[in-house]
Amino acid sequence: MYQSKRIVTLFLTCLSIFLFQASSLFPSQVKQVTIAVVKDGPRAESDIAKRVEAELQKFITPDIELKLKAAPEFDAQWKPERMREVLQNAMDDPEVDIVLVTGALVTQQAVKEDFALTKPVVSSYVQTPGLFKAPFSEEDRSLKENLSFILVPHMIDRDIHTFREMFSVSSLHITLGEEYLEQGEFVRAEIEKMATKLGIDINFISISDNISESLSRIGEDVEAVVLSEAPRLSAADRRILIRDLTARKIPTFSFQGHPDVELGALAALAPDIIVLVARRAALNINQLIRGESTSDLPIFLSMDLKLLINGRTAAELGYFPNYEVRAMADFLYEDALKRDAATLTLEEAMKRAGENNTSLSISDSQVETSRLTMQVAKSSLFPQIFAGAGFQYDDPWGRLKEIFPKNQTVAGLTLSQVLYDDEVISDYRSSQRLFEGTQYEHEQKRLDVLSDAGEAFLRHVLSRLLYQIELENLKLTGENRDLADIRVRVGHAGRDEVFRWEAELARQRSTLLNVAAITESLRISLNQVLGAPQDVQWDPEEINVDPEVFTFLDSDLSQIFKNAQTYEKFREFMVQLAFVNSPELMYLDNAIEALGIQFGQRKRKFYLPKVTANLSYDYQISRSPELTDLSRSWFTFALSATYPLFSGGAKYHDMKRISSQLETLERETKLAQELVEKRIRTALQHVENSFPSIQFSQVAAENALKNLDVVQEKYGMGILNVTDLLEAQNASFIASQNAAISVYSYLLDMLALQRGMAWFELDKTDEERKELLDNIYIFMNSQDIHTKKANEKEMEK
Repeated sequence: MYQSKRIVTLFLTCLSIFLFQASSLFPSQVKQVTIAVVKDGPRAESDIAKRVEAELQKFITPDIELKLKAAPEFDAQWKPERMREVLQNAMDDPEVDIVLVTGALVTQQAVKEDFALTKPVVSSYVQTPGLFKAPFSEEDRSLKENLSFILVPHMIDRDIHTFREMFSVSSLHITLGEEYLEQGEFVRAEIEKMATKLGIDINFISISDNISESLSRIGEDVEAVVLSEAPRLSAADRRILIRDLTARKIPTFSFQGHPDVELGALAALAPDIIVLVARRAALNINQLIRGESTSDLPIFLSMDLKLLINGRTAAELGYFPNYEVRAMADFLYEDALKRDAATLTLEEAMKRAGENNTSLSISDSQVETSRLTMQVAKSSLFPQIFAGAGFQYDDPWGRLKEIFPKNQTVAGLTLSQVLYDDEVISDYRSSQRLFEGTQYEHEQKRLDVLSDAGEAFLRHVLSRLLYQIELENLKLTGENRDLADIRVRVGHAGRDEVFRWEAELARQRSTLLNVAAITESLRISLNQVLGAPQDVQWDPEEINVDPEVFTFLDSDLSQIFKNAQTYEKFREFMVQLAFVNSPELMYLDNAIEALGIQFGQRKRKFYLPKVTANLSYDYQISRSPELTDLSRSWFTFALSATYPLFSGGAKYHDMKRISSQLETLERETKLAQELVEKRIRTALQHVENSFPSIQFSQVAAENALKNLDVVQEKYGMGILNVTDLLEAQNASFIASQNAAISVYSYLLDMLALQRGMAWFELDKTDEERKELLDNIYIFMNSQDIHTKKANEKEMEK
């Protein structure tokens, strides 16, 4: 991606190199140029003057002898009364041709109307509009004679606004070097105006070269801190300052930019531009040496503002960015923000669902209930033992009084055995088939759960990919918005282009939040299917598909799709396999068998009796009157056969009811066969179409991206307009989405195909996979797997 500011920099660099080479070919008299380096005072870190000198050496031709003069009379030593004096010393020094000012305080003296600049002054101190009173025009030029400075379009209020979007605070404290607080009244005044405009209380924390003293100035009332410049604080002490604030759970945002984030600050917008600043100052000096005026030099230095967040600091503060912040930010140590997201593959997801899914546990209970029902039916075939006791009052008459007591209490045991009961036997046989059917029903639910888990996993991964594509597109729109800013400054476009990009940014942010919400809802759905706590986070593994090789069962079956006759035979194999494997059909087969047993029993009920044998033992615990020579205990054996002669037509109607139920089940079986065939044929058709579309979608995405690169470059050069770039970006965005969707659509179709087969590759052993592959090749040689499997099933029965 090219942007016009990079093109301008490249052009100036090439121009300087050309001038250098031309001067080598045509040497002239050596010209000595002396540059006075005027400083606010000694800084803790290296001065930018050395960087400027190093950059100058890249551009200065052999006919120029360069000398940088850093004398004591040009160093203000941070004394307020010397700021104007050291600049005047440089003006008065006859040896000095150009003045390089490296500090904010001397620069502010240079911009004052009452200070006459008799020599060209180049300031390398980066200033921001509104904060520093530097005179400039809309044409990107300095309005003060002999003064060139560098201005970045980076508004401090944007930093504060961004910080407040991350943290809702009522007050801010800004750390600032004590020398600026003492001498930079303009800085304090402008920030106070800004605070009033933003509706927030802003205070300052004075930072000296003594870190302990500086830390003691941080009060208990500090909510959040914005880090600004402290020129006499070393990088090591600055790191201590940031760490201390973080330890106090005080979030920090840096005006100074990304280097502070690397030191431990929470966030910053501005990049490290020290090299760009040194190069711009060197280019300006080089142009002055070549005879140009300061009024010819640009003042704006473009930079890509990008929110950078330190993940480790964020985690320590307990701050986890929302989706909108994540969408606009880059991260340092992003892994620190991951909330224990375990890796998850498709195979693991299906396995977890098979083990932990709640609906499967319910089905397990139903299978156990069916098994126990079968055992209950079986128990009626075994001997039954009953115990009983009772009190009896009789009033026997005649000689019965001699053998039957008037009052008696009797206890006894009875052993009963069914010798033949067609209803009991049929109920047991029927319950066996129903138990087998329940197991097939459980298998059907298990396959459905595996399919649901696989689908939930694939849709969650796809949603994450689409979120990343949305995010990259949003970032690209931000880059194009910045590119539009540059076009406006160089006169290639009006402000309407910037507004159009801003509107597009707002729309895409809204879309991104919607996609994020969908991604989260799909994660929750995945957890429900897996039987996992629904707040669990996953790092699901993306799946790559080779668009040129149709792989199934670890084998390349691409040739099957390339021949219509071969594919039709493969389709027939899959249909037969679906019929053989379908647990739905097996369940209905068992239900029909169970009902057929009941129907046969209802027909036999018209002529078969129930035969039972009973053996009883009874004992008289008490009796009145007492009967002599009569035993208190006795045994009774009975063999009985019962046959209902008339039951009001219930037997006939019951038989007809079961016959009707059988007819219903047979029709349901026919419908199930139709649905099984429909499912497998539909899945095959989808796979046939979705697999080749992967390659087409990827080619489209690659070419759309190449087109976007070309259009963006031409847009930056002013050749194409904003509509052209928007169309190219949208085309690339849609193509990228389609490329991702095509892969996962194919994977979802393959999942549906395997569900139609009632056979999941990831659920099988290597031996089972090999067996299926062998069966495919056998069938392609005209072996009828359906007949083979059906015969095997009959033999098992």
